[in-house]
Amino acid sequence: MNRINIYIATHKQFDVPNMKGYIPLHVGAYNKDNIGYVTDNTGDNISQLNPFFCELTGLYWIWKNVHCEYVGLVHYRRYFSLLDNFGEIISTDRMLDILKTSDVIVPYPKKFNVNIKTQYWMSHYLSDLLKVKKIIAEIHPEYIKAFNWVMSQKQFHPYNMFVAKKEIIDKYCEWLFSILFEFQNSIDISDYNPYQSRLYGFISERLFNVWLKQEKLNTFELPVVNTDQIKDSNLSYNEDFEFVSYFYMFRHLVDQILGHTKF
Repeated sequence: MNRINIYIATHKQFDVPNMKGYIPLHVGAYNKDNIGYVTDNTGDNISQLNPFFCELTGLYWIWKNVHCEYVGLVHYRRYFSLLDNFGEIISTDRMLDILKTSDVIVPYPKKFNVNIKTQYWMSHYLSDLLKVKKIIAEIHPEYIKAFNWVMSQKQFHPYNMFVAKKEIIDKYCEWLFSILFEFQNSIDISDYNPYQSRLYGFISERLFNVWLKQEKLNTFELPVVNTDQIKDSNLSYNEDFEFVSYFYMFRHLVDQILGHTKF
């Protein structure tokens, strides 16, 4: 059994980081051509739901089919980076060092000028979020307080990205998919456009934060590097690269001073 596997969700071939423990995972592989990666349509899977569940079909596959001590999920163009060297994709060894004293590695929060409930309403269909709230109240009522708290905030950890012990993620998946499958059975999205049809992915980004809050897990925040604009093999580069690097160094210093390492 491997100690740590970091799965890179992708729907196409890409330049895979030549780094120990990183494994490309073809999500939505159902009825698709083989692109040479591990696929999410083997074993117990929901690969056919990818147009609606996005990278969650990969998460479900990891939950049901992967056996390792630690597991992570990132994207083919989004990776966790280093606090002291923004732009460099973090190694699994550094991740394991962090997880000696933290429960879950998460992205730095995405911030908004409005609260999360309003932001969802501005971008998607608020009725969907309210249906999810009702489902949580019915099957996981102990999470309602955390749900309301997250919806009142102006930031959340985005992208459905994480690294943690597999047993922690298994518990999260059991909770998450119990809600999403109940939600799936209660909604008609036949008139949704392709973007809004990805609602399960959008909602799960918020629910991940609800779960973190309720479980009182010790989180460690890392910046996320977008490799769409790559200059070197392990560096993301754009015109504002130097500014962004200094920003994350400053943010890390402030977090250390204020003790903002927990969600």
